[in-house]
Amino acid sequence: MAPLPRIHSYAIESTILPDLSMTVKARFDMDPSAEDGRVLPFILSDRMTISRATIDGQPAEVMQRGVHSDPFSSGAFLLTPAEPLPNKPHQIELEYRGTVIRQVEPGAYFVDERNAWYPQNGTTHANFDLTFRIPQNLRLVSTGESVGESMDGEVRVVHRRTSVPESMAGFNLGSYQVTGSQAGGYDVECYSPGGGHDQLQNVAEQTSGILDFFSKRWGKLPIRSVAVSPIPGYFGQGFPGLIYLSSVSYLREQDRPAELRSSSMDAFFSEVLLPHEVAHQWWGNLIAPADYRSEWLIEAMANDGALQFLQSKEGPGALVPILDRYRSNLLRPQNGHSIESAGPVDFGFRLMENEDLFTWHAITYDKGTWILRMLRERLGDDGFLRMQVRMLQEFSSKPFTNEDFRRVASEFVPPGAPDRDLSLFFDTWIYGTGIPELNIENGPQGSLLDLSGTTDDFTVDVPLRCRDASRSREVFVRASSGSQSIRRTSKSEVCRLPSPSDFLYVQIAKE
Repeated sequence: MAPLPRIHSYAIESTILPDLSMTVKARFDMDPSAEDGRVLPFILSDRMTISRATIDGQPAEVMQRGVHSDPFSSGAFLLTPAEPLPNKPHQIELEYRGTVIRQVEPGAYFVDERNAWYPQNGTTHANFDLTFRIPQNLRLVSTGESVGESMDGEVRVVHRRTSVPESMAGFNLGSYQVTGSQAGGYDVECYSPGGGHDQLQNVAEQTSGILDFFSKRWGKLPIRSVAVSPIPGYFGQGFPGLIYLSSVSYLREQDRPAELRSSSMDAFFSEVLLPHEVAHQWWGNLIAPADYRSEWLIEAMANDGALQFLQSKEGPGALVPILDRYRSNLLRPQNGHSIESAGPVDFGFRLMENEDLFTWHAITYDKGTWILRMLRERLGDDGFLRMQVRMLQEFSSKPFTNEDFRRVASEFVPPGAPDRDLSLFFDTWIYGTGIPELNIENGPQGSLLDLSGTTDDFTVDVPLRCRDASRSREVFVRASSGSQSIRRTSKSEVCRLPSPSDFLYVQIAKE
C-alpha cells in the first residue's frame, strides 16, 4: 500500500536578499508515525543550514546531512524532546538560510533547488501559504493564487496561497515583463525577462489553448491561475500553478542559436515542451506517484498528452518522426548494448545513478511514451481516455503505484481481448526490457511470425492486421524468441505487422 501524506499545511516566510541568499521560516503540521520514534527525517537542500528548530513549541536538536550525488538523500533529522503522542500531529518550525538561486545573465536567474528549498517528508498533499520578501527590482511568481503584492520600502512583498492541497510548491524570479490571457475559467500569466510583447502574448495564448484542450479531456483543474515563467536551459518543469519553460521556447525559431535549429529541436521547443509541462498540472500535480518506481508514468502521461495536443493541431503524421526518434534513442548502442537494455522504466532515478542522464531520459520519457502508445492501442482511444479520467479521480488525494495503474487500466481492456488483467503487458514493458525484432511470412502453408533480438524469457502479445477478400481483423499472437504460427481464417488471408507508429519493434527481413 502506498504511504499516505504526512504533512498537511505549510506557512513559509522567505526573504531573498540582494546577494540572492535566502532566510526562511517554515511552519507545518506533521502526522507522527510509529516508525519515527524520536527522530523525524526531512528532505531539505544541503545548501540550506538550519539554525533553529522547534517541535510543539519545544527546542529540537538538528542533524543535517547532504549527499550531492543523490538528490533523494539531502536532508535533515530532528530529535523530538520526548516520545511523540500517537495520533497527534506535531507542530514544527524551522529557521534556515542558504543560497539556492544564482544569476546567469542580467535579469535572468536560475533556481537550483526547485524541489528542495523547503522541508518535506515523503508524499505531500498540503496547503501552502507562501510569503516572499524580495528586492524591489525583481518580480516573483510561485505556486498558489495571488493574495497580495505590495512594497515595504525597497522590498517587494509577494503573498500567495493555494486554494486546494498540492503535492509541492515552487517559485521563480527575475526582472520580468508580465502579460496575461483568460480562457476557459483560467487566468494565465506569462513572465519573461525581455523580448517582444507579441511573442510573450503568444506564449500566454498558447498556454490558454492547451489548458482548454486538456480540461475538455481530463476535467477542469481545481486551481484558477497558471503562471508560465522562463528558466535558462533546455528543459521545463511543471509545478502546481507554475510552469518553468525553457527560455529557448520564448524565442522565435529563426532567433534561436544555430545549434538548436533542426526539425527535431524545433518540434521539441515549439510543439512539445509547453504542452508537456502544462499536462503536469494534472499528471504530477493533481495526482502523484507513491515512489520512484511509478514516477515514469507522470512523465509518460505528460508527454503522451503533448503528442495528443500536437496531433489535434497537425494530424497523426506529425507524431511519426517523433516516435521514430524515440525508438532510435532506445536502440542507440552503449557499452555493447542498447540504451533500452539498461533497465526497465520502473528503475526510475536508479537509471541515472547506474548509467547516465541520457539513459534515464530515453527510458523514462521515450519508452514511457511508447508504452502508453501501445496501451492506447489495446484500450482504444475512448477506453484510454476513460482510464485517464479514472486515474485522476481515484488518486487525487492519495499516491498511486504501478500496480494501481495496472488495476485501473485493466478495467478498460475490451471484452475478448487477451491478457485482460494486463499482467503480461506490464511484465513485458514496465517491469522488463527488450525491443523485439519482428518479421512475418505469408505462404500457402500458413503464416509465420519470427521474433528475435531479445532474451529467451521475453514474451509479448503482437497485434497483427490480417485480411482476406471478405474481411479484415486484428489478431494478437503471443510470441517469444523463435517462430510462431498464425492461425488463419482462410488460405487467402494475409497478415501484416502493426504500424511502426503503433508498436515498439524493429522490422527485419528474413535472410
